[in-house]
Amino acid sequence: MLLYHKINRRIDANNQNIYSFVPFHGTPLRTMTEKMGLIVHDTITKCLTDKLQVVLPYYSPEEIEGIKRCFVLYVKFPKSRWKNIERAEKFDEEGNKIYQDLKLGYLEKYMQIQFLILVKFLSIQTMLKKGMLTK
Repeated sequence: MLLYHKINRRIDANNQNIYSFVPFHGTPLRTMTEKMGLIVHDTITKCLTDKLQVVLPYYSPEEIEGIKRCFVLYVKFPKSRWKNIERAEKFDEEGNKIYQDLKLGYLEKYMQIQFLILVKFLSIQTMLKKGMLTK
């Protein structure tokens, strides 16, 4: 298990975020990553939330994306749920289903106010679609 989970579990924050490394052109870190062969000079990096563009020797871009999508789950849920969370890192049918279930549980437990607003919004959208409400 990577260290970032353990560090962030100690911080009692209301919100967590994780981003992959983005070596922007014109920065010393970009020059260094090019010299290391981790990125091609012509690669245009756009923003922090894009998929990983650096080619790492030990982790595939898909593995990094899976870790990113499950990061808050590792931070907030008890370690007893980590096996399920690890399975949710995979972008296949089973992994996506487990992720959706875990995400719903996370929203219900840790984002109660935001979750209620989302449920109300979705209810209103459904009623609009069914013609039960007018705009």
